[in-house]
Amino acid sequence: MLPALRQQYPQLEIELLCTDRAVQHAQESVDVSLRIEAQLEDGLVARCIAQVPLVVCAAPEYLARCGTPQGADDLKYHDCLLLRYPVDGRCLPWNFVRNGVRFQPELGKAMVSDDIDALATMAAAGGGIARLAAYVVQPYLQRGELQPLFVSDLGSTAQALPEPLRIYLCVADRRDFTPKVRAFMEHVLERLPVQWRTAEPALAPAHAATGV
Repeated sequence: MLPALRQQYPQLEIELLCTDRAVQHAQESVDVSLRIEAQLEDGLVARCIAQVPLVVCAAPEYLARCGTPQGADDLKYHDCLLLRYPVDGRCLPWNFVRNGVRFQPELGKAMVSDDIDALATMAAAGGGIARLAAYVVQPYLQRGELQPLFVSDLGSTAQALPEPLRIYLCVADRRDFTPKVRAFMEHVLERLPVQWRTAEPALAPAHAATGV
């Protein structure tokens, strides 16, 4: 994605910072950041640009050994692999939606890591049930190493399904939507999978965007 942006705009100088910590736009001369909802901070201007499906999954070997949960409420009886957010040490909650209502089921905590790829590897090895973003889990599903749980019945709203992972594009201030930032934003939006795209909400401070 970034090489294509550079080819389209050869005058751009791109510096990519990959981190889970709270980036300070002004102090670190960061033009734009991509964040999940847990990383939003008051004062930022954030736009939800994608809703990535989250897949609750486990290895066939684990399911054969421990049984298959029939719904989110059964997760408290299983070994769940949780992601700890490095900034504040919280384990990210597993939000589900049932009949339009968000809830967090009780989870049986088996392992915790601050690295999502490590959790995916643990799950594939039969270590428990993980909740992984579509772009992380897809290769494991294709190889048959992980099996999705709680697959939606077409048209059904009664089943509890994982809430998607919302991705936000953030700047420090509305005035920071410079031509180069807009070029980056348009480039990203054009290349998102169609099923991940959202309607284009108005820009809003990050604390107001968490419900988008």
